[in-house]
Amino acid sequence: ARLPSRVRETVLWALGLCAGLLAGGLVGALAPWLVDKLVRSEQQLLLVAISLAFVAFGFGQVFGGGGLLAVFIAGVWLSNGHYRLKRFDQHALERVMHPFNTAAELSVLLLLGFLVTPTNLIRMLPLGLLLALVLPLARLAGVWVSLGSQTFTREDRWLVAGCGLRGAVPLALAVAMADELPHLIGVPAESAEALGALLLALIFVVVLIHLLLQTLLMRRLRHRQGLEGWRGGPL
Repeated sequence: ARLPSRVRETVLWALGLCAGLLAGGLVGALAPWLVDKLVRSEQQLLLVAISLAFVAFGFGQVFGGGGLLAVFIAGVWLSNGHYRLKRFDQHALERVMHPFNTAAELSVLLLLGFLVTPTNLIRMLPLGLLLALVLPLARLAGVWVSLGSQTFTREDRWLVAGCGLRGAVPLALAVAMADELPHLIGVPAESAEALGALLLALIFVVVLIHLLLQTLLMRRLRHRQGLEGWRGGPL
């Protein structure tokens, strides 16, 4: 008998999850050994790390559609692996991946610029302004509760709260969410496209305003804490 649509979607989701975990685990388990065998400089470390990410994504897709999860699992293995050359640690990976990460952020912004229309931006501007003010306050409250005062000082918690939202991750999730809207239960197919366009415009407004505010606030926080030479890693 044919499975109900909800059961079928759950089964497909579970298969994608298992595929991502399996593919990421296989590539990640081999990653430290490959790095020890192939890498002799940080420039080579960048190429090998990116190549492993693409291999993990490909295996995830071949196994059942869990490519993105496979890349994440492989990255966890890479950053926590034990290497023969001690300088190839998590900080080295972060350092060599920073230019690639910046290029990815620019690519996501460019892609979103292709998808967003000015009329939708103007339409969603009031709600975007409201969310851009509410979200930092909610994150500040969450950071204040989750980071205990005995371990983290007040300045530390302000810094963590200010380093929250960055551009690439929410924008990439917004694009993926807009693609999934027509497949969600309860969303009419005829309105899914228009709803997705409004969603992209709303998140673009929130991210853009938040990044502008974050730049101004973090500069003041860094100046107060003597962290002028510090550069936070992109998220």
